[in-house]
Amino acid sequence: MQSMLDAGRIGIVNDSVQDIDYWTYDAEVSLSSTATVPEIPQCKDLNPYVLKGDGWIPQHIEIADRAVYTCIAIYMTFLFLFSTSFNGIVIAATYKFRVLRQPLNYIVVNLAVADFLSGLVEGFLSIFTNASGYFFFGKELCIAEGYVISLFACTALNSIAVMAFERYFVICKPFGPVKVGAKAAAAGVFVAWAWSFFWNTPPLILWDGYEPEGLGTTCAPKWFVTDDGERLYMILYFVFAFLIPLAIISFSYGKLILELRQIAKESSLSGSKSPEKEVTKMVVIMVAAFVLCWLPYASFAMYNAVNPTAQMSYSLGAIPAFFAKSATIYNPIIYVKLNRQFRDCVIRMFFSGRNPWSDEGATSSMASVNSSQVTIVSTNKVGPA
Repeated sequence: MQSMLDAGRIGIVNDSVQDIDYWTYDAEVSLSSTATVPEIPQCKDLNPYVLKGDGWIPQHIEIADRAVYTCIAIYMTFLFLFSTSFNGIVIAATYKFRVLRQPLNYIVVNLAVADFLSGLVEGFLSIFTNASGYFFFGKELCIAEGYVISLFACTALNSIAVMAFERYFVICKPFGPVKVGAKAAAAGVFVAWAWSFFWNTPPLILWDGYEPEGLGTTCAPKWFVTDDGERLYMILYFVFAFLIPLAIISFSYGKLILELRQIAKESSLSGSKSPEKEVTKMVVIMVAAFVLCWLPYASFAMYNAVNPTAQMSYSLGAIPAFFAKSATIYNPIIYVKLNRQFRDCVIRMFFSGRNPWSDEGATSSMASVNSSQVTIVSTNKVGPA
């Protein structure tokens, strides 16, 4: 203790977090038993945007320039507007046009709902927290935000996996011709939400399993856990909530592409038009976008859960975390852009029931929409919806 005091200066944080005074000990001064050594300032004490004494403050807020927080706040504003708008359009079009309310589209709408709620909650809160430089809403709301955002994100991922599995059964017919009815489609939606609830709820009940991440402006599962039981759970969470859905997506769409190639060969021999190219394009873009957005964040989170003492910077994790949030935008873009049925209905919704760009012309009726079905054709032909 004496050698540490002889070293000279030890920082003490004043009531103003921007000012740090220093004091020195005389080497000859003796310490009484009641003397206390000042604590080393933490990130939350040095962050220039945190107001001390305002209640709960995250413990690991990183120092960043005001420009960084401002740029993220602007980014989250655009994400909030685009995510809620794009997914809201998909939901509204499904409500308006009966042709879209078929069983195979249930899971597409469910994906839009999960992305809409995620963009609404996280986008709205992140605008203000990044503008302030830290999560100032308090610990309880931080835990709640981390829980619901993880719930919606896992539900979206599960929806893509269920969608892939449904398309595999319908198109590849591993057990013969299968038609997905309303009950089976509703069961798929239920499984997507139930699986997400199952893996995200235990940390909320058993321990404070959600905390600020990155620059301290958003909340997520507590990846930096040291307790063996919590670490084991986070590893299982990664495997069952991320790797298994990813494996289902990869397997199902891999089989789908192979089947579509076979259908394309049969179509070329019969002289009919093959839908393989358009469907394959949609599949490749969706899977690539998913992996691009989520794999960096999932890898970083899993590394922290396995190696909690690695002392990796929280600010480093902010980059993949905020990048992954863009997933709520690309899903509706893919399904509206590459799905003829959804695209046609969305256009008609904005042009009073007309589609100026339709091949049939502006005077075509909604009967043309009814004829462009999504996936199932009894002759083993499948077209992009």
